[in-house]
Amino acid sequence: MNSVRYGLLCGILLILAQGCTLEQRGTTSLTIGDGGFFSQDPCGPPCFWGIVPGSTEEKEVIRILKSRGIWETCESFNNEAESGVRGITCARVLGVHFKRGGTIVAGIGFSPSSEITVHDVLGRFGEPDYILLTDMGLPEYPETGMSLYYERITTKIDLPAQDNFVYSVSPFTKIESIGYFDVDEYEAHKTCIFPYLLTWHGYGEYEQP
Repeated sequence: MNSVRYGLLCGILLILAQGCTLEQRGTTSLTIGDGGFFSQDPCGPPCFWGIVPGSTEEKEVIRILKSRGIWETCESFNNEAESGVRGITCARVLGVHFKRGGTIVAGIGFSPSSEITVHDVLGRFGEPDYILLTDMGLPEYPETGMSLYYERITTKIDLPAQDNFVYSVSPFTKIESIGYFDVDEYEAHKTCIFPYLLTWHGYGEYEQP
């Protein structure tokens, strides 16, 4: 089965992989609402809290996180020698990574604390340009994830994994995480996964190719 597996697919672009494994260091939970995804407070996609992939510098990211009072929940990491990724993760729900060898933000990912459904996303942004099914399980315990791609806002939206090789998406399927990229990063990611991209054909079942 020619499915795409997390960890093997363009590792430098899996923004939340680091954030989701980070033990929360602070005592205050991080509540980010919709992160501006719908509310555009203080900015909308692909901008998060004033952090814009492709233009925001690392020092400005740190200033914003400190001004939000969450810096104590954050941790810097540098895996450039192994995976090419260097960045910051906060409270297991927010991750930023920088361009290789530089200080400009390449991408940012977050898990909204307010509920967002696929119906909400389609109602605001229309049908996705592409979707990707991802093999996330083991051969004996298959799991499939689904991601929605929007080129205009260089955004990747991840849905929760489901058991088996078939993904069933409905209007009520919840959004698990959202990732924004700068244009170059988005195009590199798209090129990497292009053979596996599928066309959205509405709600229903999608099977791994």
